Amino acid sequence: MRHFIAFLFLSVLGACGAKDEEILRDPYALMEATPISSVQQPVKWEQPMNASILNESPPNSNRRLRKFPKKLPEQPTEWATDVLLDPYCDLSLESFAVAKGHVIRHDCEVVRALGYMDLDDDYFEQDVLFTWEADDPSDFDIGCESYGSHNFCWPIGKKDLFDTENGAEPKTPVTVCGENDCPDFGESSCSHLVCTWFGVTSVVNLEGSWKLAWDHDDGPEPIYDLTQEGRKLSSPGEQLKKGWVKNNTVSFERNDVRFEGVIFADRQTIVGVATELLTLTPAGTWKATRQF
Repeated sequence: MRHFIAFLFLSVLGACGAKDEEILRDPYALMEATPISSVQQPVKWEQPMNASILNESPPNSNRRLRKFPKKLPEQPTEWATDVLLDPYCDLSLESFAVAKGHVIRHDCEVVRALGYMDLDDDYFEQDVLFTWEADDPSDFDIGCESYGSHNFCWPIGKKDLFDTENGAEPKTPVTVCGENDCPDFGESSCSHLVCTWFGVTSVVNLEGSWKLAWDHDDGPEPIYDLTQEGRKLSSPGEQLKKGWVKNNTVSFERNDVRFEGVIFADRQTIVGVATELLTLTPAGTWKATRQF
């Protein structure tokens, strides 16, 4: 009888050891081996962000992103370690601009903020509350579509170069900070604020109807309705193409002619010269006046 009990005890012990070895090979086997109420669940990580968006992987890189990090941290921790700024129209933040007076949203003047956690070169988007602040509030405000976290925002230019004493386009840094809800336990690398910034320029707003008088035109002077996002000018049906505003100058193309002109300080008049694109020869002068 004594030998039978010893044999039974060793058999049970051997079975438990086999299960422990299986759990060591697969940590998530613990979730199947033990009732959920009796264990601490692993950290729930978000789907990793696209590496190309973060500019962390060179073209044709074969580095794979995983849904889970290489190993789970010792403590269940989730917070943002960095803030990524993503211009809505794939524009460069190094030359970001808004048209003066745009209070409502214009897509190509919007910047999206993303908080993410960098864990051993794996990236996980985190939900954080953002704050935006223009360094020079006398020249710029901030508008936002919050979606609960103030992550879609745009600078609002209050002035253009004709409003400044030195005649230069107003510029300012905009600081964007993500607020982390850091855990209370022990010491951690969690910072309550993670911040970044970008520069913005406010340019002359030429939106509206303009009548174009060109000495090579026959018939009635055409009127164009212009829209503007940052420095880019557009018209319905692309009647005018490649419209661009820089400092006190504007340029655009119509058919095979390029128009370049100077904006008057009253913002109601533009005068300039035209050039044939095929031959690069002068094509007369032109004048545009704003219509009301």
